[in-house]
Amino acid sequence: MNETKSFGASLRQLRKSKMLSLVQLSEQSGVSNPYLSQIENVKFVPSLEILRKLAVALDHDIYILALGAGIYSEEDLTMLQRHDRKSIFTDDDFTYETYKSHYHV
Repeated sequence: MNETKSFGASLRQLRKSKMLSLVQLSEQSGVSNPYLSQIENVKFVPSLEILRKLAVALDHDIYILALGAGIYSEEDLTMLQRHDRKSIFTDDDFTYETYKSHYHV
């Protein structure tokens, strides 16, 4: 539970460093305000999908966010990375430019 407490505190600190309220982060991430509050107050551990949404909204690397807090293993995050790659290649709007920008080619 100590790692989860660390994650809640880390998330709150990161959100505040971006000068975002819970409401603003909720709007940017699509994660409800009450749920964000519960994550920060260690009532829930976010799923990888919620974590991904938060990382995007906070413009922060999901791997650093999750591994730093110790709530997900490197293997969990590798599976998420594979899923992200798959979703890019199955997107109807996929272009070479999308590939280049995502993979820094």
